[in-house]
Amino acid sequence: MFLYRWYKSIFKLLGDFYEQMTNPMYSAVADVYAFMFICDLITFLITVFGYASFGPSVSSFALPDVYRKCIHYV
Repeated sequence: MFLYRWYKSIFKLLGDFYEQMTNPMYSAVADVYAFMFICDLITFLITVFGYASFGPSVSSFALPDVYRKCIHYV
């Protein structure tokens, strides 16, 4: 009997959640696509033009130093 009541309460909660998601009274519709596009464009430009600032500079001369440090710890 306890299991039946537990399943019933779970299905009631899921049903209430679905009803609230599909009910227009609970829906907050807003057009945010333009703002999302602007944010994506800004992050894209920061990533493209600031790529070198996101980590240590790695050149062909720096790789043997990194390799030696890794071997030293092994």
